[in-house]
Amino acid sequence: MASDYGAVIMNQKSPSRSTGRPSRDRAVLIDGTIVNATLDAFIEHGIEFSMDGVAQSAGISKQAIYRRWPSKIELLAHAIDAHSDFQRRFLTADLPTDPLEALREFLWRRFDIDESKKNRLNIFLQAAALRNEELRARLIQWRGFSIAMIHERIEQVMLARPTADCDTRALAELISEMLVAASTSRAWLGSGEASRKTTFEQRWKAICTLLQA
Repeated sequence: MASDYGAVIMNQKSPSRSTGRPSRDRAVLIDGTIVNATLDAFIEHGIEFSMDGVAQSAGISKQAIYRRWPSKIELLAHAIDAHSDFQRRFLTADLPTDPLEALREFLWRRFDIDESKKNRLNIFLQAAALRNEELRARLIQWRGFSIAMIHERIEQVMLARPTADCDTRALAELISEMLVAASTSRAWLGSGEASRKTTFEQRWKAICTLLQA
């Protein structure tokens, strides 16, 4: 399954222009194309991306975009909401039945997402959120969703190991911060796939110690 930040709707083509109200399937395709174009533009240009550029890249009229999203902030929030939903489905699909193995696979998928794009997106989002309350609120919400998914996996591990005792919410936040820091560091250093796996395994050993697993 693809995990690229531009792959919210997979294996899609840019919709051809047509007149009249689009069918439901075509509307989904158009929305996915706009989401992809918006994320790519934001990753490339930050908050200075243009609606004109998104429209041109998506093959959609600018008027059609403005009818649904009157501002760049609203368009960006929609794009990241759609991407977050895609990532949730990607991260939780077909996990192992063993709770500890499921947690490991979940965290590996989260860590293994394209680091250069992920970190550019996060950096630009944090910078934009400093100047926009709506984005700041969304960023806090998205972070909460991410930690909640880790927390859910940890809770399942703890249910299978009733002798373990810890603050699972605090542990979820710690693990999230640990992986974000490792991923950010790797993105700056530009190390390869083998190093990425080694870095994750080192963090996983530390996580197992925290879990008393």
